[in-house]
Amino acid sequence: MTRQEPSQEPRPWVLGLGALLLGALAIGGFLLLQSKTHPGERAGVAVTEPDGLAARLRLAHRYLDARDHQRALAEYLAILDQDPANVEALSHAGWIAFESGDVDMGERLVRQSLRRQPDGPEALWFLANIRLYGRQDPVSARPPLRALLARQDLSPDFRGEVERLMTEARE
Repeated sequence: MTRQEPSQEPRPWVLGLGALLLGALAIGGFLLLQSKTHPGERAGVAVTEPDGLAARLRLAHRYLDARDHQRALAEYLAILDQDPANVEALSHAGWIAFESGDVDMGERLVRQSLRRQPDGPEALWFLANIRLYGRQDPVSARPPLRALLARQDLSPDFRGEVERLMTEARE
């Protein structure tokens, strides 16, 4: 009998995100490779090469804030390649998937993040939005909103947004 090596096949969600990324890269990849500046410099981000996960995460968040989903997703995937349990990269990649039209993938990644950090405020916010606007299911949007409202550490502005979304989910 011969011994078989363990499967090194990628996880299914990685394949889905990879396909999403490949589509986005087909449009902008050539320009990115031809550039002589770091992509963060073009987005107004003063960075050195992001060799640390924390630096790469900050860069990804900046891209997401600038609505550059292609570059943000590339950074989040690079982080997940090094640290598959990174809750911020999981939840934010899920948000990008949702905003790109893949509600199932978005919810799956955000829920995976919440399994690792059940009280993560951004992931709870993402999940509530995905359920309310992506699934059109206000009832299932309420539990993550309740969890957010139970927190004492929300800024007044964010608490106001959560309360607004809860009101919308109740109507």
